[in-house]
Amino acid sequence: MPISVLISQTKIVRILLAVCILLLYPAFPALAQQYGNNQHIEFQVGDTLRTAEMYMPPNLSTNAASPLVINLHSTGGRPEGQERISGMSLIADRENFILLSGMASYLRADGSRTWNADLDPDGVSDVSYILAAIEAVDAQSSVDRNRIYVTGFSGGARMASRLACELSDILAAVAPVAGVQFAKNCDPSRAIPIITFHSEDDPVNTYYTGNVDRNPSWIDGVELAISNWAESNTCSASPLDEFITQEITRLTYIDCSGQSTVVFYQLDRGGHAWPGTSSITDINASELIWEFFEEHQLP
Repeated sequence: MPISVLISQTKIVRILLAVCILLLYPAFPALAQQYGNNQHIEFQVGDTLRTAEMYMPPNLSTNAASPLVINLHSTGGRPEGQERISGMSLIADRENFILLSGMASYLRADGSRTWNADLDPDGVSDVSYILAAIEAVDAQSSVDRNRIYVTGFSGGARMASRLACELSDILAAVAPVAGVQFAKNCDPSRAIPIITFHSEDDPVNTYYTGNVDRNPSWIDGVELAISNWAESNTCSASPLDEFITQEITRLTYIDCSGQSTVVFYQLDRGGHAWPGTSSITDINASELIWEFFEEHQLP
């Protein structure tokens, strides 16, 4: 057969293969995700099959255990939405950590899905979910057990706050964004480093008081929650104040037990948002979170 005919046939096969991939993509998104190092994983939590999205940077070391960052979406959100607002996979690419984006399944009275941050005994156990997710990731790529971190937005931030209470012996640090709380019955087994961000004009998770009429889970105002964390970590009574811009102040509680610093970025304006997005551009929460995480690991 002439070489020109062989080349033509090869081109036809490649074209047909490309068409097939495009046709399959909407029907099998999890299959298509594999090409971007994004894996849809499933694992058992008790009798329930739960899911998450795991991102593996292309240059992740196979010879050493890697840090793990768990990223939790807001109430009614999804992993892909949380990735869009946080851009954590870009930092994972640069810094070579594993990124796990969780998927909530706790059903609220209004029909939205969120995290069971209040430990409702009739709901799913999201503490168990996080523990099972860590094991599922470790089964595929070795996790550095001294460098496991959790961040989250809004409802995901409330869950991150709960995990700081329940899993302080497993998590090296946490970073709630627009939703920090010191959960009811919080009794961490060790002091745990915390970095958090919140706008004073947040209309959803209100800054100065709880908002139980709108959201029974939003118990305390932000300053009270942070003060409770500083007290729990036996930090200095008063924070150091630093003006980052005219509208952003960084408050840092120091002299904490086990170097478990509490850092709070207080924003005058910005609403209910993740800093670094279109509404808040003077700081980038994701970059600051990773810098904070890098400074802490389990003792």
